[in-house]
Amino acid sequence: MSEQALPKIPDKYLDRVLGGNQGAVDPSQIDSNSRKPIAIVVSAQDVARWYVDKVSPYEFTQKLLERFKAAGAPVEWSPRGLRLIEGRIAKVRMNPAKQDEWFRYVWLSNDYCRAIAASDGRN
Repeated sequence: MSEQALPKIPDKYLDRVLGGNQGAVDPSQIDSNSRKPIAIVVSAQDVARWYVDKVSPYEFTQKLLERFKAAGAPVEWSPRGLRLIEGRIAKVRMNPAKQDEWFRYVWLSNDYCRAIAASDGRN
């Protein structure tokens, strides 16, 4: 696929997109069946700093999506900000009774989401 297949991000938005125009991946070139879960961790200190800075839920989501994009999840730029192309993001609690110093999030492809929903008795 040629480089022209991907739209160039306007220069005025480059500070909002992790990696700018470099490293852009055409989502159609990725086989969705081969996508494995992608996990990221966010330190409690980062979350506390965002809370002190009064980061809105939208900005918090954008920060998570930036990290998922850097980790290889199918995230794209849209006029309203970064968004998932497919799949879902879930927060993972390893030990709910214990206060964690890290917050863990995982991206799951649509196939994994359907499998989880089917095993739970929901479709």
